[in-house]
Amino acid sequence: MRAFDFQKLDELLRRVYKVSEGAAMMTETTVEHQVKGYNRETVLNSTLTDLIYQVMKEIGAPTYTEEEKAFAKAVAENIQEAGVTGELVETIQKPDGQIFYENGSTDMSDVSHVVPTVNFNTVCYGKNSPNHHWGITAQTNGSAAYKGMLFAAGVMAGAGERLICDEALLQRVKDEFLRGTEC
Repeated sequence: MRAFDFQKLDELLRRVYKVSEGAAMMTETTVEHQVKGYNRETVLNSTLTDLIYQVMKEIGAPTYTEEEKAFAKAVAENIQEAGVTGELVETIQKPDGQIFYENGSTDMSDVSHVVPTVNFNTVCYGKNSPNHHWGITAQTNGSAAYKGMLFAAGVMAGAGERLICDEALLQRVKDEFLRGTEC
């Protein structure tokens, strides 16, 4: 089961329990419930987010050739789903401090309760390409994907270097983490 927050997950869990108990009554059997794991909500760290954004701006967004753009657009046209444009975005978007929910899950949310964490995306394939789809697979061995990957590596290295060299910055990250994880 997946939900965007614990309250919705709890509501969904209670409903699944009722459904399983009803099915057990209908089949004259029994049911036992056991939760084996869950994912927590993400703890944002705006200090890390701001750092990543600053490093991205300093490095500069990757640019793509006309051939790379044409390939991404051709894949998008063959995907044939609304909103899949194949655009290779060449700008850096300022983070808005909001969590963007998708229909998926990530262990990163749990990690964000243990250590300061940041999540960022770089362009490696055409805009809105659907996850777990052949269209992404077709694009991930291309030069546009490599540019996005190298950009991400540079951003992580640059942010890491700043955190190592600037003790005050690292302390602000830690302080914000501790404030965000207090119960």
